[in-house]
Amino acid sequence: MLGAMTREEQEAQRARGIRAVLIVTLVANVAVAVAKVVVGATLDSLSIRADGFHSSTDGLNNVVLLVGTWLAAAPPDKEHPYGHRKFEVLAASFIGLSLLAAAFNVLMGVVDRLRGMGGAPAIEPIAFVVLGVTFLVNVVVATYEARAGKRLMSPGLLSDAAHTRGDILVTVGVAASTLLVWRGLVWLDALAGAAIAVYIVLLASRVLRENAGYLLDASVLDPARVLDLARGVDGVGAAKDGRSRGTPGGIFIDLTVEVDGALTVAAAHVLAHRVEDAVKEGIPGVMGVQVHVEPRAAS
Repeated sequence: MLGAMTREEQEAQRARGIRAVLIVTLVANVAVAVAKVVVGATLDSLSIRADGFHSSTDGLNNVVLLVGTWLAAAPPDKEHPYGHRKFEVLAASFIGLSLLAAAFNVLMGVVDRLRGMGGAPAIEPIAFVVLGVTFLVNVVVATYEARAGKRLMSPGLLSDAAHTRGDILVTVGVAASTLLVWRGLVWLDALAGAAIAVYIVLLASRVLRENAGYLLDASVLDPARVLDLARGVDGVGAAKDGRSRGTPGGIFIDLTVEVDGALTVAAAHVLAHRVEDAVKEGIPGVMGVQVHVEPRAAS
C-alpha cells in the first residue's frame, strides 16, 4: 500500500510513474511531429509545417521533463532539506520557453510568406488524413497525461497536458485553414500561421506564470482549508496564520494554533502532532506541516 511506504519509496514510485507516462507521450509526439513536418514541407503548407515544428517541441519537452523528474526524485539532503521537487518545476518551465521559440519560428515563416517568398501551398488529400490522425493522437495523449498528472500530482505532466490540449485546438485551426487554402484562398495560410503563433505565445505565458508561482513560493492552498482542518482537532481553541508553499504533491504548510495555556509542553507537543496528522490526512500531497503552538488568548 502507498500509505505504508516511506517518503523516499513514495517519491521513487511517483518518479517511475511519471517517467513511464513521458516515454509513451514522447513516442506519440515524435510520430506526430515528423508526420506534420514532412507533409507540410512536401505540400509547402506554412500552417501544417508550423504546426509540425510546434509539435516537435512536445517531444523536446518530454525529454526535458524526463531529466527534471529524475533529478526531482532525489531524496532531501543537507543542502536541500525540503527535497528536489523544484527540478521538475524548472523542467516544466522549459515548456514555456520552448513554446516561445516555436512561436518565433512560425512568425518568421509568416513574414516570409507575406514577402512573397516560396510558392503557394499544394494541398493534397493526404494533408487532411495526417491532420485527422494527429488530432486523435493528441486527444488521447492529452487525456492520458492529464489523468496521470492529477493522480501523480505532477506539475510537469499537468503543464504538458495543457500544452497538448492547446495542440488540439491548433490542429483544428490548421485543418480549417488548409481546407480554405485547398479551395483557393491561399492568403489564409499566412493568416492561420500568424494566429497559431499568437496562440502559442499566450499558452507559453500561462505555463511560465503557473510554474513561476511554484518557484517563487506562491501559496498553493486556500488558507481557510488548512485552518478548518486544524480547528477540527479536539483541544485546538483557534487556528491562524496558515501558509503554504511548494508544488502539487510536495506541499509544505506553516500554521499557528491556540491551546489551553495550562497544558504541559509534552501535551502541547502531542496536540501539535495531531494537528499535523489531520492536515496531512485531509489534504493530499502535503509533505510537511510546521505547527506553532500558542496559549489561548483570554476572552
